[in-house]
Amino acid sequence: MLDPRADEYLVAHAQLALREAHTLITSDSIQEAVNDLRTNIFVSLAILFDIRDSVRTLVYFYADLPWFRCEMFDDGMFLTYYLDGVDYPENLLFSKTARPYRAYHAGMELTRRFATSTLAFSTVGSSRDLVNSDENFIRHIRDLGCTASLEELRRLRDERFTALKKDLRSGGIDENQLF
Repeated sequence: MLDPRADEYLVAHAQLALREAHTLITSDSIQEAVNDLRTNIFVSLAILFDIRDSVRTLVYFYADLPWFRCEMFDDGMFLTYYLDGVDYPENLLFSKTARPYRAYHAGMELTRRFATSTLAFSTVGSSRDLVNSDENFIRHIRDLGCTASLEELRRLRDERFTALKKDLRSGGIDENQLF
C-alpha cells in the first residue's frame, strides 16, 4: 500500500488520477486528491484492522511512482499500465509460469523487503508485532499521519461499501453472487 507519509508520491498518484478522470489539474485539485487518497488509505487500513480475526493481513508500505498496477494471486497476475490517459486501461493476464509474472513477483518481493514500514493485522501471534487492539491501531495510524478517529474511518468505510453496492446494482450485479 502506498505510504501515506510519502507526499511526493501521493502527489504523483493524485495527478495521475486527475488526468485519468479528465479533471483540471490545479494546486487545489491536486491537494484535494492527495487528501482523498490519504483518507482512502486510512479507511482501507481500518477495514483490514476490522477483519483481523478472520483474515490475517500483512500490509507493506511503499513509496513509488504510479505507472502500473499489479495484482498477483496464486495462479496468475493481472497487470495494468497507466499509459495514454485512457478511461479504461488495458488489463493483461499472465499465468504464474509466464516471464512477466516471475519478473513482477521478484519486483514485489523487493518492495516487501525494502518497505518503508509494515503493519500486521491479526488476533494471534506475537503481540509485539500485531495490530490487535483499537488503541494499538490508533497509535499506528497516528504515526502514519492520520488524524481521524476510528469511528470516522468506520463511517467512511460504510459510505464506501454503500457506494460500491450501488455501483454493482446499477451494473446488474448481485453482491451476494460475487464470492
